[in-house]
Amino acid sequence: MSNAGFAVAKSEVNPAILGLILDYCRFHQVPGRSNKEHKTFDEKFIRMDTGRLCELTSAADSLQLKPLVDLTSRALARIIEGKTPEEIRETFHIPDDLTENVEVEEEPVDERSVDDLLSFINSADGGM
Repeated sequence: MSNAGFAVAKSEVNPAILGLILDYCRFHQVPGRSNKEHKTFDEKFIRMDTGRLCELTSAADSLQLKPLVDLTSRALARIIEGKTPEEIRETFHIPDDLTENVEVEEEPVDERSVDDLLSFINSADGGM
């Protein structure tokens, strides 16, 4: 990664989240750890409130840490799985941005008969 990319990502990551990312990287860089050790660490690591998990996912994405993005994204997917849109909005504190007073423009309806349309088509193509 270029230094310029890191500078942009660094400015967007708060120190607490950066600390978590460093903990994750330190653990996973140690050679010789088993898959079971990695899995156990990861399961404990992602146990946090949804707001923090979202922030961690965003920071990992900004820093292009694909394994951490994948881990946190799977955790978020498990949180969302099986929930209604209303429950998801409540879980992630997302306002319901749909208003009841939205006017929907209706599609124009062509009220011509089939015969009128065929006559129009046949006259429009110049008798071909």
